[in-house]
Amino acid sequence: MARIIITLLFFVTLGITSLFIVASEGNLEKDQHFSTTQYDSKIKQFERSDTLSVVTFNIGYLSGMTNNLAVERVEELYHQNLSVALKTLERIEADMIGLQEVDFGSQRSFMYNQLDSLALQLDYPYAYRSVNWDKKFVPFPYWPLGHQFGKMLSGQAILSMFPVANAQTITLIKPINTSFVYNAFYIDRLVQVCDLVLAPGDTIRVMNLHLEAFDQETRLAQAETVKQLFESYSDQLPVLLIGDFNSQPEYLQPDDAMSVIMSAKHIRSAVDSLTYESSPASFNTFNSREPYQMIDYILYNENFITSVGQSVISETGEISDHLPLLMKFVLRGENDEN
Repeated sequence: MARIIITLLFFVTLGITSLFIVASEGNLEKDQHFSTTQYDSKIKQFERSDTLSVVTFNIGYLSGMTNNLAVERVEELYHQNLSVALKTLERIEADMIGLQEVDFGSQRSFMYNQLDSLALQLDYPYAYRSVNWDKKFVPFPYWPLGHQFGKMLSGQAILSMFPVANAQTITLIKPINTSFVYNAFYIDRLVQVCDLVLAPGDTIRVMNLHLEAFDQETRLAQAETVKQLFESYSDQLPVLLIGDFNSQPEYLQPDDAMSVIMSAKHIRSAVDSLTYESSPASFNTFNSREPYQMIDYILYNENFITSVGQSVISETGEISDHLPLLMKFVLRGENDEN
């Protein structure tokens, strides 16, 4: 009897291990995770304005406030939310958009490529895609089983009216205080870096990131990497550092990631302390139903860039659990005063 029990346990363990290995594997080859796209049919001539605009938006795979909840979702939800996103972003006409939590073909969002939908219908000719969650099956939410995410292909993207050059993606450390099983199925936290060519010899560097949400120690370590990256660029050319930082402003929470990042040389936020404190409710980006904190940011190096306006775009409503943030800016000339 003991031998039978040991044999059964062996095969059960072998089966669980095999399922774990298969489910945690990716759908794509590693070299397919990062790609630039030129939507040839949509390239159009336009006259660049002296004032540029950038948006950062965690679209939460257009799942609204359901995001990580164990609830049944219907396909119509994604159609409706995409329609609102298109209508709002079309009105804004930003020159560049940094997106987080974009699905490129995931079971949870009915296998739609949300990046292509946004780029093609908004007439953005260029995009840089970075996959940060590629699994054959994600067993989350844990229960009920019928609401688990399943096949996952998701990540971040930069949409641009300008050609993309020198694109690269930096993968940040995994959560420090979690198990290897958790990390095997967990999202990678990334920093997308690319140059947008405004004109020959005239570029702006965009860093689009999504920092760790649940483990502060990990988020602080990631912030150190981001700070060093920003400082390695900030003396050379205009830099935008945008995304979902999962951290409140350093003047509200001095022991988190924003305190680290905002100590970087030349860095400034589109929403500084005076701007935020003048109307906190106007600049909170999370959550979209009852915004109570700002965790999404547009940062820049003030030696090359001057902000001329910023706003949270509330018209998107609850198509995501985040609200988008917009900044309008101008590039500083060589003769501008510091």
